[in-house]
Amino acid sequence: MRTRLSVNVERGPIGSDASTVLPVGPRRLPLLGFYLEAFRWQRDPIGYLENTFCRYGEVSGWTGKRMLFFAFGPRCNQQVLGSPDIFRMRKADAVPSLGPSPALTCLRSGLLSMDGEKHRLHRRVMAPAFNHTHVEKHHHAMVASTEAMMAGWREGDTRDIERDARGLVQTIAMRTVLGYTSGEEADNMRRAVTCLVETAPRAMMFPVGLPGTSWSRMTAAARDIAAILRRAVAEARSAGHDEDAALGAIIRSMEVCGVSLPDNELVAEAYNVMCHESTASAIAWAIFLLAQHPDNMAAAGEEIASVLHGGQPTRENLMRLPLLEQAIKETLRLFPTAPFARRVAAADSPLGDKEIPAGAGVIVSQYITQRIPDLFPEPARFHPSRWETIRPGNYEYFPFGAGVHNCIGGTFAMNELKVVLAMLLQKYRFMLPDNARIDRRYELSLRPKNGLPVILGGTDRRGRKATVTGSAAAMAAS
Repeated sequence: MRTRLSVNVERGPIGSDASTVLPVGPRRLPLLGFYLEAFRWQRDPIGYLENTFCRYGEVSGWTGKRMLFFAFGPRCNQQVLGSPDIFRMRKADAVPSLGPSPALTCLRSGLLSMDGEKHRLHRRVMAPAFNHTHVEKHHHAMVASTEAMMAGWREGDTRDIERDARGLVQTIAMRTVLGYTSGEEADNMRRAVTCLVETAPRAMMFPVGLPGTSWSRMTAAARDIAAILRRAVAEARSAGHDEDAALGAIIRSMEVCGVSLPDNELVAEAYNVMCHESTASAIAWAIFLLAQHPDNMAAAGEEIASVLHGGQPTRENLMRLPLLEQAIKETLRLFPTAPFARRVAAADSPLGDKEIPAGAGVIVSQYITQRIPDLFPEPARFHPSRWETIRPGNYEYFPFGAGVHNCIGGTFAMNELKVVLAMLLQKYRFMLPDNARIDRRYELSLRPKNGLPVILGGTDRRGRKATVTGSAAAMAAS
């Protein structure tokens, strides 16, 4: 695995006007076409993105009946993400499928799949639930949920921090989005979301609804999630709604805006804002990187101790933790939980110094951009203090996306990361077991493939760097 992205471009034939020539890329195989490329892409998107950038440069792609182009760097990011009327979330003539899983179609039809006026309307209705004032209302829920998670922890224990983080963010989401603190519905939702996330990768590779298959389990979980959310929507509509919960705030915003969204659309939006898998992954990667850089972990822990004095984090004292914030930013640079974004060209469009046809898919990548040496020297190195001096642009560093489709919950996610990590590092130092294998997997977000085991040490210990292997371990230089 490369620790530095160096480009060795394979050149294709260029005509008199380079802008009219399609980007170069892998050749179609006889009979197989690009099926082998698609398999490689699905199996390991991160490795595929690295190899594509290093081999072909700024823009490349698959041509023929199925066109998919890969565009890297700030210029392409701005071209694609900054032009939502040209590069759209889906084809203009595409309609939501009501095929074999109406529930799954419903859950996938929220804000992140919308374009144009409908996207602007939904974004306007949802915005009050995610502004700074409303996020502050959820601070206590984040603190209380984190305390409950740590209540059973003991020094010397080995924990799967990725599994713990997933359970934690699901609990926080239940409380902040739906207003559920406990009960059968909350337990059923946790089980269904966990099942959907864990079965999705295999289900997408083999979408056959035979009994016992991953697809069958995934679609059953989607039905359960949709049913629970429909009941939550009905309850919120009829009970005058709890405006502290995001769902209630969205319903209140509809009233203020004079808009009425149908239940299916509210179900989709509730699911999209409730399933914070990316936050759980970010917590795990931050612990992974800090455990492998014990000096950074100790410095952040000492800063937290000097500000919190053993107490709970508040909104005010979280703002006095620059080392923690730098560690989070650096984690999201090296391990962006959304490592790429996909768009579809609505018309013949420029891409880099080439031009691509209408209907072609385009992939841009946070992961690649945030590791370009000219933008981030020593790009594979975990170096939080770089954030004392650098101020990257919106299309150079964008872990929460960029343009009109940037993550509406970015403020919520950053606050959640600060609360959770401040509380964890105030009480523990983390170490990885020696000879642990840490691989990556893209599964709705970039996450550790088989969890992330860590040993809980006391704050009197500075920790130690472990010898680890695996594809994720190779993503960050020593």
